[in-house]
Amino acid sequence: MERDVHMLRSRPHLPARVVRVRLMLEDAMKRRTYTVTEAAEILGISRSSAYECVRRGEIPSLALGRRIVITPATLRALLGDDVAVDAPDDAA
Repeated sequence: MERDVHMLRSRPHLPARVVRVRLMLEDAMKRRTYTVTEAAEILGISRSSAYECVRRGEIPSLALGRRIVITPATLRALLGDDVAVDAPDDAA
């Protein structure tokens, strides 16, 4: 994986956002769930659009009390099965 990360960062022709998203999507099982805000960033849509898609059922989600979460499997299904999903850089 380190080699892959280095290869992505050493490609100046790729926009910074593309590199960032690809790095976020590298390791699928670090997180079990994502917030709607994190999922929006991974999917490249706005937070409000993500909540609207969840409300309409376009993005399958789980309601845990008052918290809404999205699984990595859902994100992989939306992005394509060959994509791994990882948290945004600033997520703790």
